[in-house]
Formats: sequence, structure tokens, C-alpha cells
Amino acid sequence: MDTEYLIKKVRMEKIFGQYLKELRLSFKPKKLSQKELGDSINSTRQYIDAIEAGRGSVRAPRYEHLKKLIDLLNLNEKQSEKFLRLAFKERIKGNWDLYIHLHKEFSIE
Repeated sequence: MDTEYLIKKVRMEKIFGQYLKELRLSFKPKKLSQKELGDSINSTRQYIDAIEAGRGSVRAPRYEHLKKLIDLLNLNEKQSEKFLRLAFKERIKGNWDLYIHLHKEFSIE
């Protein structure tokens, strides 16, 4: 397997989780906890922690849960678009080669 591909794949796996953590910790007037995020989508603190850490086979939440997180985090349009784009990339990582083949102009950068 191509080394450059593996580097991009690992980087992609962590980007969504890092962005979620950044948004959670920068929430005003006070930071949101992982438990609060998990509760908002009927999940757990451990699930949010695994997403933020980019651990294992944990995937980004489904679209309806992403919308709840967007509302809870009070994201503006630009933040929401980035949040959804990164989540989409995370969810398709197992089919990345197929996606690239079908959408040659799409870039992970």
C-alpha cells in the first residue's frame, strides 16, 4: 500500500475528532463536557472521547446526530460546513479508494 496514502488516511481519521474537541473546549460561556455532547446524541462520554482521540474503528456520528451537535455547539454556517465535511470524510474512510476513483477532483486537504 502507498505510504503517502496511509499518512493521509491516518491524518484524516484524527482531523474530525480534533475539530470536535476544539469546538467543545472553546464553547462559551463555559466549555462543554464530553458527557454533555454524548448525552445530546443519546450516547456516552466514552464515545465522544474515542472520536476526539481518533481511536479504533469509531466513526463520526450519523447526520441527525451531527445536526444536534451543531445546534448544541451553536456553530455558524462556516463552522457547520467544515464540521459536516470532516465528518463525511471520516465516515467514508473505509471506502476512500472507491470515493477517490469516483470523484477524482475531490481532495482530502
